[in-house]
Amino acid sequence: MAIWKEKYTQGHHGNAMYGCGEPGFEERSDYDNIGERWVYFVESCGFTFQFLNLAQLDECLKYYETKNPGSTRENIGAADHWEVQRWYERLPLKLREESKRLKVVKTLSNARELIMNNGVTERGI
Repeated sequence: MAIWKEKYTQGHHGNAMYGCGEPGFEERSDYDNIGERWVYFVESCGFTFQFLNLAQLDECLKYYETKNPGSTRENIGAADHWEVQRWYERLPLKLREESKRLKVVKTLSNARELIMNNGVTERGI
């Protein structure tokens, strides 16, 4: 388990959970350094989660707390599946195994507490 943060860098950090929680960061000049923005990383079971805000972490935690998330089938019309894939459909299936799911929930819960208490250390790019 590893939890760290990096300063948000436009073009380097994408929004892997697009459409979830608050929107990602708006683009701004590299010279605009008023107010630091952080990207949080949580490593669990060999996979690294990336969150732009606490709302994304909460949504991911809620997903993994559910033992059986149920069906999510949608009518996508003429689109290809990759055009409308939701963030949780791109996660490795091995993380849904019960033993790993419980580890992920524990790690994400610990990460949430550390972020709330400003206990996450910075790691460079």
